Amino acid sequence: MSERLACPACNQDSLEPFRDEALKLEIDRCQCCNGLWFDGEELSRFLQSRQLAPRL
Repeated sequence: MSERLACPACNQDSLEPFRDEALKLEIDRCQCCNGLWFDGEELSRFLQSRQLAPRL
């Protein structure tokens, strides 16, 4: 198992990747504060997808 990264908001080592292969996204989600962290073009692809948001 890979080491978890610290969340920029709550500073807990609780970031886990959420993957969606169809949209080619990997969004980091904090298991403590439920924060979402995007890299590069991920935010624009996330906002264009109506089906992904309810699954997070």
